[in-house]
Amino acid sequence: SNLEEVQIFQCYKITIKGLSQLLQSATIKGLQISNSICGKDYLMLINYYFGIFAKFDNNFRVSDNWIIEMIRNCPQLKVLNVSGAHLTGEPFSDIRLNYTPQLVDLDLSYCRELTDDGLIHILKKVGSNLKVLNVENNNITGESFAHC
Repeated sequence: SNLEEVQIFQCYKITIKGLSQLLQSATIKGLQISNSICGKDYLMLINYYFGIFAKFDNNFRVSDNWIIEMIRNCPQLKVLNVSGAHLTGEPFSDIRLNYTPQLVDLDLSYCRELTDDGLIHILKKVGSNLKVLNVENNNITGESFAHC
């Protein structure tokens, strides 16, 4: 198959088995899972089949810990969109990574629980290669950028 990107929108009943069968039939470079279930079991599957682009906007299970696991398990990830996620950024201060994340584009828009301190923690852990950062429509004051 020549399929390079999969978009799954509002598929609340998608299963690990179903997603696995879909991904097995293609060389995936990008995956978009919007308004769908996306638990930790899905991370292992996602890491196995792809690794360049991931969009998980408006997923009710995407939180600080979920994003940390995503970054830990997908070291080749370059683009990550978690707009609308329930994250503060605070847990990033405690994580240790065995590699430098390859993220060049990070979308944190509509993450209304994200704080300035949380953004500093995130950027210190994953921001060394960032070229694009979207913090649209959240509670960031901008004062955190001076500390990065």
